[in-house]
Amino acid sequence: MLLRQQKILADFGDFALQSDDLDDILTEACRLVSEAMGTGRAKVLEIEEDGRKLLVRAGVGWAQDIVGRTRISMNKHSSESFSINQRKPVISTDISREDRFEVPGFMREAGVRALANVPIFLPGGRAFGLLQVDASEPRDFAQDDIQFLRTYASILGSVVDRLLKLSALRASEERFRFTVAQALDYAIFITDNDDRITDWLPGAARVFGWTEEEAVGQPGAILFTPEDRKAGVDVQEVVQARETGFAPDVRWHLRKDGSGVFIDGSVRPLRDGRGRVTGYLKIGQDVTQKREANILLEESEERLEAIFASAPVGLSELDLGGRFLRANSELCRILGRSRDELLATTVRQVTHPDDVQASQEALAQAIANDQPVSIDKRYHRANGEEIWASSTLTVLRDRDGRPSSLLAVTADLTARREAERALRDSEQRYRNLFELMDEAYAVVEPLKDQHGAWSDFRYIEVNAAFLKHTSMPWPVGKTITELLETPNPRWAQLYGQVLDSGQPIWVEETEPRLGRTFNLNVFSLDRPRNRVAVLFTDITERRESEERQKVLIGELHHRTRNLMTVVLALSDMTARSSTDLDHFRVRFQSRLEALARVQGLLSRLSDLDRVTFDELIQNELEAMGGDPDRITLDGPSGIRLRSSTVQTLAMALHELATNAVKYGALGQAGGRLAVTWSLDADDHADTPWLHIDWRETGITLPAEGASSCVKGQGRELIERALPYQLKARTTYSLTDDGVHCTIALPVSASPGKDQQHG
Repeated sequence: MLLRQQKILADFGDFALQSDDLDDILTEACRLVSEAMGTGRAKVLEIEEDGRKLLVRAGVGWAQDIVGRTRISMNKHSSESFSINQRKPVISTDISREDRFEVPGFMREAGVRALANVPIFLPGGRAFGLLQVDASEPRDFAQDDIQFLRTYASILGSVVDRLLKLSALRASEERFRFTVAQALDYAIFITDNDDRITDWLPGAARVFGWTEEEAVGQPGAILFTPEDRKAGVDVQEVVQARETGFAPDVRWHLRKDGSGVFIDGSVRPLRDGRGRVTGYLKIGQDVTQKREANILLEESEERLEAIFASAPVGLSELDLGGRFLRANSELCRILGRSRDELLATTVRQVTHPDDVQASQEALAQAIANDQPVSIDKRYHRANGEEIWASSTLTVLRDRDGRPSSLLAVTADLTARREAERALRDSEQRYRNLFELMDEAYAVVEPLKDQHGAWSDFRYIEVNAAFLKHTSMPWPVGKTITELLETPNPRWAQLYGQVLDSGQPIWVEETEPRLGRTFNLNVFSLDRPRNRVAVLFTDITERRESEERQKVLIGELHHRTRNLMTVVLALSDMTARSSTDLDHFRVRFQSRLEALARVQGLLSRLSDLDRVTFDELIQNELEAMGGDPDRITLDGPSGIRLRSSTVQTLAMALHELATNAVKYGALGQAGGRLAVTWSLDADDHADTPWLHIDWRETGITLPAEGASSCVKGQGRELIERALPYQLKARTTYSLTDDGVHCTIALPVSASPGKDQQHG
């Protein structure tokens, strides 16, 4: 039984070397182990990505609807989960009496009565899954069986790891070729389709004595004894290998000098990409001197040689004290030492001093707990260089079940750690940019409704600027509908469009619930996982500023046109009533100054403000230098004048004030001026009217024919221009006591400050 198991290990190692297809290898592993255990059934269970279930990845003796489809839950009642978590085999000798674990229904239905679970670990200690051997009858799995399965699972873990890492696979293939070239204890050679030798490796030369030049081109039959050649054994081996894929070659052969050599080997066909046989690989070991050797030693050697032949990692066998008993070429490369140097040292001696204690504890733990132990630690090479590697230690037992040595599987972590460090640095740079950039950034997952239309989206990741630009609560994990209590189908469709087309878009969009406008740059991030990224900036204030600027520019154009109209009218009226150029200059300058004061009032207002009447009258009288003790102002404050009326009304008040300074109440010692005003909304229901009363008293009228405003331009402005331009109602009269003028005109309906008497 043990020899058959060792042969299975060798067969599996050979198969693993010839196939790069993980499913094929797992299926072959199941076939070989079921054959070795005599159960007819076996399967490999792989841990799925979420770590909650095991997938029946490969198997033999199971229906097609089981392999690749059936999953087993990894709960606390599962023997499979228990085996993986405890990192050791779990045996159920009779599931009908099993009260520790729950057995999946499909296994009971298939007639499974006993099973053995052996966890599969990748180098570094990460669990890949489980090797499960199923028996149709109750069965006590012997200690040798369990040890064989553990060794088999250890080999399988290394093979799986090799196939999962393409770069490691190429390095493994190179190391394998080097190992074969250095495997001088094995006669390895290749023949063509006619069984003529084409490749003669050093091991073959050493075993059989022929040099490469002598052997290449010769028929493979030269190695057989005359009796076997006569019986056609050489031809039968080739035919069997061609038809079945394998032919054992365990017999006496001939050396060049005619002496006999007992070879324990095999013949396997080599096939091209179409499956056609192109030649044969023949591997044989000279066991002439070993045939009578200790069986236990032979088993150990066979086991290690099979492991060494297929593993893409550093392999060594240690005694229980940590001394190297065996080491493969890859381990020599990792540790930077020759095989002889390693075999003369201990693990402690090649371990970095700071990691010695942890290393020794791992050795002790592996022996004490009877389960694999993994450790990442530093080694120092012979040249002083420091490297990182991951080692997994598994106890190997003798025929009596006692710990005899340790199998160490060592993987070089230097490249991985450098890659991880580079990845961390890159992620940190990305994170710094992500958190510090001014643009808002979000990763979103567009969602479809029951009709397959893009209708909503969920936030997966956001940066700090996102919160500043949107003023939203923390959004990660929530949909826009949940955040704003209403969907945003427009943005959902934009995100879905990018996901469907793979093309980025730049667009300006407004989010009504937020009341904000954004510039969006949307691009696909991870289409298989429905992820898009969006960079955006809040441009609400910029757009509002642009709109205000448009209004201001429009108002400026309007006011400029009005101002030019007023200036032209002033120029015309002043010219018509002036006696000469000097007379025109003085009067025109005075009126321009009054107009400038009005413009000063207008320029200090915002786009929504208006000049009030009390500001206008006070500004004009202060400019004329009127004595405040002789002036009475009475009326509500804050009455807003229409922008279109301010300039014309101001010119009328200027004419009245100028006349009062020259001839009236403000120019004579006993004169007084009273200006009263009120707001009346009764005359016109939709438009309030301002009523102004200008009354001068205590003056002496000028002599008949003296120049005054009574019959001049100012009176014309009041009696004719105001009604025409402002729809005003005016009166102007000269009483015995002075000028009395009334003006009523429509004003702005919206109040400014509280309209209170002042």
